[in-house]
Amino acid sequence: MANRRARREEEIRRKAERDARIKFYFALAVSLFSWGYKAIAREPNVYFGWILNTFAFALFARAFWEYFDWPRWIKTVVASASSVAFVIVFVLVIRIALRPSFVFLFPGAVMNGDTWDFIVNQRGPETLYAVEFLFIDEDKAAELRKRKEITPSDLASMQQSFRFPEVNPKGRGSIFARQFLWKPFSFEHEHFSVEITTRNARFHEDMRIEKASGKWLEEITVKDAEKNKILLACRDDGFPHASSSHEKLPRCFPEITLP
Repeated sequence: MANRRARREEEIRRKAERDARIKFYFALAVSLFSWGYKAIAREPNVYFGWILNTFAFALFARAFWEYFDWPRWIKTVVASASSVAFVIVFVLVIRIALRPSFVFLFPGAVMNGDTWDFIVNQRGPETLYAVEFLFIDEDKAAELRKRKEITPSDLASMQQSFRFPEVNPKGRGSIFARQFLWKPFSFEHEHFSVEITTRNARFHEDMRIEKASGKWLEEITVKDAEKNKILLACRDDGFPHASSSHEKLPRCFPEITLP
């Protein structure tokens, strides 16, 4: 009788270990699939990826609980600590993944003493497609509005449009930074606006550049044009006659313009 009970308990233990191993391997397979999905998919869905991760974690936790013959309180502590760590990582990753993705221009360097080299800067985790810029020199536009007649060359000196098939957060698709040159109408007191469209969104950028005490100072604001939500705002210390609110903003360089 005792031997039969012992064999029965041994069979139950082996079955539990076998079931735990099956759950472990299945959880490992789900984890590998989740990793492969995020690595291969061009635009992976963050929610689907984390549903897979959550399912895999639940399987790992169940396999751990069934496989180890530890006191219940030890397994409870380990499982609880692992669950808390998983939730913390989950929340942090989701917050990072759901950051808005947008592009804007910032002044990189002065060329030939009178021309700005503007550089395209991308923020957020997603690649943006069919990105088109309409760059407007507002100082030149104000001067042209005073005229009765405007020629095509006048318009060319006021604005410029350019397009990129895609702008990637990791700089893929181009060896050099995406950029363009512009000779401003008023070199040391400049005001530009930029209308930006992508496949799925529209943005508006307002940029002001001043030279004060021999230093270039900037004020830049980028908004979601459809939601009228500010995505980025910066102002260098000492910027004269700030156009936006007088609240303290981070400096444009290097805090904002350098990724």
